Amino acid sequence: MHFKQQVYHNQLGTVSGDLMAAYRFDVPSMPVEHGEGAIGISSEWWYLSGMYKPSKQCSRCTMDPAYAAALDVVSKGRAVDVEGYYRSQQLRHRTAKHLLAASQAKRKSRTIVGSTSVPSHSKTSQLYSIPRVFAPGTRMLALECCTWPRYDRGEFTHDRKANGPSMLELTDEEYRALQIVVLRTEVKAQRWEGARHFLNWKKVGVSRAYYKPDLVREDKMPTARAAAAFRYLKANNWYYLSFLGQQEHLILHNRSLNLSSYSLFIIERGIECAMFPHLYPQTQFTDTAVWNHYQATVERDEVRNRLCSIGYSWTRKALSSVRVYAEQRDLAFFLYEVDLANRYFNAHARAKRLTVTADVMARDSHTSRGYWEITQDALADVVRVMLARCYDQENYPQLYNHVRGLRGQVWLCAFPNLFITIAPAEWKFPRPYFLELYLRCVFAGAYLMSLHMYYLVRMVWLFLARRFGNRYFVVYEWVMKTEYQGRCTPHWHIAAWVIACGLLQALSGRTGTAVVSLFVALLEAIFNCEIDVQIGNGRLNYINGYVSKVR
Repeated sequence: MHFKQQVYHNQLGTVSGDLMAAYRFDVPSMPVEHGEGAIGISSEWWYLSGMYKPSKQCSRCTMDPAYAAALDVVSKGRAVDVEGYYRSQQLRHRTAKHLLAASQAKRKSRTIVGSTSVPSHSKTSQLYSIPRVFAPGTRMLALECCTWPRYDRGEFTHDRKANGPSMLELTDEEYRALQIVVLRTEVKAQRWEGARHFLNWKKVGVSRAYYKPDLVREDKMPTARAAAAFRYLKANNWYYLSFLGQQEHLILHNRSLNLSSYSLFIIERGIECAMFPHLYPQTQFTDTAVWNHYQATVERDEVRNRLCSIGYSWTRKALSSVRVYAEQRDLAFFLYEVDLANRYFNAHARAKRLTVTADVMARDSHTSRGYWEITQDALADVVRVMLARCYDQENYPQLYNHVRGLRGQVWLCAFPNLFITIAPAEWKFPRPYFLELYLRCVFAGAYLMSLHMYYLVRMVWLFLARRFGNRYFVVYEWVMKTEYQGRCTPHWHIAAWVIACGLLQALSGRTGTAVVSLFVALLEAIFNCEIDVQIGNGRLNYINGYVSKVR
């Protein structure tokens, strides 16, 4: 759910000590005699940061060295304000640290294709690899770029003089011979009336995986190129080597080769390297073990808290020039399941540590009931804000004058009064040049097409909802929701608080009916799809119906 403005902000704690922390435990057992000029400790918490400062330091706590230095500077008369000097020193120290990290990353960055040196990451975004197929002898353009080795003189190498085929060009027989873990996803083909030759794949069950019953060995490779790829993977992909050892252990002790759902989605990291070895030739290519790889490649004292995302890592690969990631159906479904399972498992584990229910920690997910409760509360807040604006003649004169002509029906502007539904079809939606290749095979580029449709719809709506409005209406607030139809095609619902330049009812209409307004015709010409525009009646019945449906 996207709002015009950010409704709720995440509040993060600080890593530095709180000077009042020692006093907060003593408040219940320390009665204070109230009198004129007497302020209790609990009352001091309500003061602003610049109004109250503790005069004593707790004897059991170690003062921040930087704060102690600031006190010493002020006592010697070199500065006036302790807090101001302390904050300025913190900013200087942080700037110097970032500049040092950037210079180290520049010195240690990889400049030659295939270099195995470990870069220094100053940003979390640098942990995600962006694959690219370079021409032989090409230098790296960015720290995140990575490529495949080329087959030359019986070995896969990153030598700049090697000009043979890359590992990405392995045949299906060679790729399956290198595979250690076999992935099985339960999917169903979705077709629809009017275009039976188009289909999308819908996941209908949980993915399963098992180790191959035959041990993957070099002497079993079908070709010499596959044997060279096997040697390269063992030397450059730690996760491939690890799962190869697990397969050998299970076969040797005659144990079950099936992987449980808990092991597949929660325990095993980097297992995609054993499922699709030609897509993950090196350890740094991994999607499910980005954080583990970061911890293993930097010094222990240099490890920083970083929030790594499986979806973001795979999306960067899918949007790269290497299209095979977005075209691999089973890989996309599997990574989505791993990301979803880890999200809920971590939320449950954190909720258990904090002694709260798991639904509280999972409210950031649209599949949680708490998420939609917050969304409804946010919509109610927007209605209250718009109701107050209807009577604000000084700041919103246009809205104030418009409400005066409604004969007391203020709710027509307080509640959302314009509802737009955009239901595109992949084979008719405007496509960029790089998606023309998927015209006859829509499901191969389904993810790229969904992203393209999302950004195009969002950008067009942002243009219509700009500050000074358009020829049809002026938008004050809006909310947009993305949903997926039964044929796995995205469509959008937009609820907006608008003031029409003419009659609001003149905007309504629906594709395929006798009532098609000029506004509906405009959206049809832009998106080449079905459009439904409805007018509100001063209630939230329309939007609450969709909220209850997705819950």
